[in-house]
Amino acid sequence: MSGVAPLPKPNSGAFKDELDRVLKVLDIPRAIVVIEGALDRNALEGIVKKALQGKAVRAGAYARHDLVAAVAQTFCTREKTAYPTMRALDKAAHKERSIVASIEEDALKQRLNEYKALDFRRERARLVWALLRDGRAAHEEQAGRLLTETIQTVGQSLEEQRALEGKESTTDQEALDRIKARIETYENQLKEQHEVIAKEQHEKRKIEDERSALLARIGQKERALKIETARRKEAEAETKKLRAEVHALHEQLEQASREDLRTTAEERDRLKKKAETLERKLEHAEKLSVLREENADLEAELDELRRAHDKQREENRSLLRQIASRDRATQERVQELRASLKTARKLATGAPLDQSQAGGEPVIERVGLFVDATNISASARREHGGNFDFIAATEALLEDRKAVARRVYLVENDKEGGDGFRGFVRMLESAGLEVRHKRPKTMPDGSQKADWDMAIAMEILDLRNQVDTIVLFSGDGDYLPLVRRLKQWNKRVEVAAYSASTDKALSRTADRFVPLDGRFVVR
Repeated sequence: MSGVAPLPKPNSGAFKDELDRVLKVLDIPRAIVVIEGALDRNALEGIVKKALQGKAVRAGAYARHDLVAAVAQTFCTREKTAYPTMRALDKAAHKERSIVASIEEDALKQRLNEYKALDFRRERARLVWALLRDGRAAHEEQAGRLLTETIQTVGQSLEEQRALEGKESTTDQEALDRIKARIETYENQLKEQHEVIAKEQHEKRKIEDERSALLARIGQKERALKIETARRKEAEAETKKLRAEVHALHEQLEQASREDLRTTAEERDRLKKKAETLERKLEHAEKLSVLREENADLEAELDELRRAHDKQREENRSLLRQIASRDRATQERVQELRASLKTARKLATGAPLDQSQAGGEPVIERVGLFVDATNISASARREHGGNFDFIAATEALLEDRKAVARRVYLVENDKEGGDGFRGFVRMLESAGLEVRHKRPKTMPDGSQKADWDMAIAMEILDLRNQVDTIVLFSGDGDYLPLVRRLKQWNKRVEVAAYSASTDKALSRTADRFVPLDGRFVVR
């Protein structure tokens, strides 16, 4: 056993079972032997006072043997008195209980034979109680044996005392000297044995500590292995998905390029043929003076065709520039996908991540900005008496990162409806913000409800594989489970809101909290 068992609570079933087990060994005579040797007068008087239900007990009012007899009688017959008695015995025998708990059953008999403290009345009584409370069968058997030997020894001592009462005082002095010498020898042996036991307990605790530390390290390694395995599977799935996206983008690019170039070439050839036809007509008309008027019309038509040709040529050039831009964007996306694939492979192998792309360029952090306009606007009006500037705030928090999504979620109420609200939406959209808006729903009790938190959470989850960082403009504590789940997926979460109206757990859980106090307010 690694430690002593505490005494169960009074009136509990466990305490009653423990008391029944002890009383199977202790009758009143045996209880007197244990209580008389283990407890001092103060402990005995305290137990008697509790047995008398709080009545005053004057110190020294009873002889010690009367106190012992009263405590033993009530211990064996009254459950309410048994609890304080067992508690006092546990306290008195605390050291002996620790020693007994460290002894295995097969070594118990030998260790008891070597335990010199058994020759002393108090140490013997406390050791007997420690053996009884230990609960193991071998320990209970040895406790009963020691009690039997003690009672026999007490009887023999009484007979020897009666036999020695008639002897001379010189004989008593010699016996006293022998007892003193024997006590000194036992005390020295007891001290040595206590040192050996203390050393054994220290070594045992040291081994237990090392075992606990080893088990803790094994548990940490197992948890780390599970995490890495999950990450590797997620990285493999992401890699497969990215490969499919790259293949689809290549096919779209090739298809768009072929169709656009073919259409442009056909239109150019048509216009060229038409221009050649008109030029031939113009040359023929110049030779005929009668056709000068027609020639002027043809020249005008030719000029118009030339302008159309130039316009078409500019449109073709613009289309080519768009194709080239899309091609560059596709190449950049391919580079990003390759970098993500490289990162995923490193995560799968456990290698440290690089801070740059294969070409030496820095990795651009992908950010998704999501603004709960109802929450932020209400805080701005309440805290600072003004309107919140969504455009300036999203641009400031974007910094030098790449915006994958910039979305604002609005609620159109009766006061903000009409042209004013539509103009506000057009202004946000012209600044590059995606606007989601809806009208509140009227409930049967007449109240209105138009929460965006569930829709915002779903859109963030849909885009989680396309962004590295999520910037959430809201202090609502309902987003706390979403933030915790995103962090489990290794996503960085930044919360921007007003401090006074922000849930404390939300601001602590986020990787970064940006206080909006006194910023981006238009009065």
